[in-house]
Amino acid sequence: MRTIQFQISDELEKKISLYTMNIQGFINNAINDYIKKSQNKLIEKRLIEGYQYSSKESLDINKEFEKIEINNC
Repeated sequence: MRTIQFQISDELEKKISLYTMNIQGFINNAINDYIKKSQNKLIEKRLIEGYQYSSKESLDINKEFEKIEINNC
């Protein structure tokens, strides 16, 4: 484990103390939660982009098949 020294305001320390006396653990959990949410947002963004791309690709394929069906009728 690595020690990182930083400062928090007295006001923030008071707010944290309302929930726990273990400020270090609270901050570690907050950082982990932030990282997980950021990762989930990135995954969601990539999934949306992938779905949008595959949707466009599907529409393009459908248009090609429509041409074939029209010509065969």
